[in-house]
Amino acid sequence: MKGRKAIRFVQWLAIVISTVITNILSAFYNYFLYKLPTIEGIAPSYSFTTELIMNIVAGFVVGGLLGLFLVYYMQDRFSDKPYGYTIIVLLVSVFGVLMVVSLAFLVPYVMIITGKPLTDPASTALFKDLFFYQVNPSLFIIFPLAVLQHIMLQILNKFGPGVFWKMVRGKYYRPKTEDRIFMFLDLNASTTIAEQIGNELYHDLLKEFFADITNSILDHGGEIYQYLGDGIIIDWSTEGDTRDLRCIFCFFDMRKEIQERRDKYERKFGLLPTFKAGLHAGKVVVGEIGIIKRDITYSGDVLNTAARIQGMCHQLKSEVLVSDDLLKGVSLPVQFVADAAGSFLLKGKEREMELYRISLR
Repeated sequence: MKGRKAIRFVQWLAIVISTVITNILSAFYNYFLYKLPTIEGIAPSYSFTTELIMNIVAGFVVGGLLGLFLVYYMQDRFSDKPYGYTIIVLLVSVFGVLMVVSLAFLVPYVMIITGKPLTDPASTALFKDLFFYQVNPSLFIIFPLAVLQHIMLQILNKFGPGVFWKMVRGKYYRPKTEDRIFMFLDLNASTTIAEQIGNELYHDLLKEFFADITNSILDHGGEIYQYLGDGIIIDWSTEGDTRDLRCIFCFFDMRKEIQERRDKYERKFGLLPTFKAGLHAGKVVVGEIGIIKRDITYSGDVLNTAARIQGMCHQLKSEVLVSDDLLKGVSLPVQFVADAAGSFLLKGKEREMELYRISLR
């Protein structure tokens, strides 16, 4: 399991665990509540262990269903909807799930408490009391919990996979020097396209384009560093082995994703967007910056060089250009061909850099 599948599984698992913990706390709350002198005595058949087990099972069921809905459905189907609308849909869905699960678990729970079948008047009365007249304390928790879980997913998506937890742990509170790979990707003829289709439709084009290439970025372990108008900056950690070629696989997977959606783009925008990219690797300084709006930033000559390399794509009539620093010591798989484009003195550089065109056989 890798890429988006692993990310979604971790998100789903986090929702399940948080829901189970909530149910466990609810079981302990009920246990101590029953000890209060104002509470009438309960049947000798009551068992805290049984209630705890039932709450844990219910937590897995509710958390599993809620996680599936939030992670595998809502994130995709409601990504273009207003946040308030998604909250309303979420709360209605959570209420429906809770009613179904409550009915499924309340019946055996009442029978355990009373020690009698549900058809017995005492069991029926207790069932009605619990289901219709008393509000279980967990209901005060599960609804805000579901909203908080959804907000957490939005926060994780805002910062990108893994970035938020790096900030929580303070990994880059003090600047660090790291080896990283950067890809500067830019749409071709963006100004012309904007003039042809208008600014609003052009914005929709960018929104769909970036959404369509995101899965390829996640599948190949990339992190989205920044969106820059009609472009995007993607970065990878340098591993010193074939994993450093993930960036090249990512580029061609992104191209494939866009080409497979040709009909959609031509129907909505009258064109198929194409793009170019420059890739470079080296040392950068990573650190947190900002007070009101906090973020993790990279600084160093590597980013400037990657941008210059991307700028050479038009001049060299190439879709993707890669520096020799990135390819150094790594053998390309047989499906790729690296053609030397020549040595160039990029703007702001003191020495020439050899660039390579990468293409599929």
